Amino acid sequence: PSRAPSDADDMNCIENNNSKFFARTRGDEKKYKCKQLRKKNDKKKQKMCEMTEIASDGTKPAKDVCPVTCNLCNCGEIANAKFYFKTNPGGIQQKNKTCGWLEKYFERKPEKAQEICNMETPDFDIIKPLASEACRITCDTCLV
Repeated sequence: PSRAPSDADDMNCIENNNSKFFARTRGDEKKYKCKQLRKKNDKKKQKMCEMTEIASDGTKPAKDVCPVTCNLCNCGEIANAKFYFKTNPGGIQQKNKTCGWLEKYFERKPEKAQEICNMETPDFDIIKPLASEACRITCDTCLV
């Protein structure tokens, strides 16, 4: 399956932290990043996600740029989201990777990338989720 979001996906989406959207706040035209929107309280987030105006330079509103944060996706993933990758020898330091890294890894080594998606939960506490949870579109683990 294609990893790029499209209308055919029925709103399976990948969102980037640094993608910018347009919002008119108190009469001012402003641009924000998706990661800034995720930090807002639910009421402000909902208000920004309901805006439909496009900026004079063509910058789209939050609902078009940050569909995962605006809860418009059946299945979504944040490209910059980190997942547990491995633990260094000695078991002390956990290494994490991003969904964007995994998507590129699929292009180079699909079998190895699939092994990462199929990884089982280790016998110890991990700080970040597994790739199959954090990168549901890249790993094709959407239950839609």
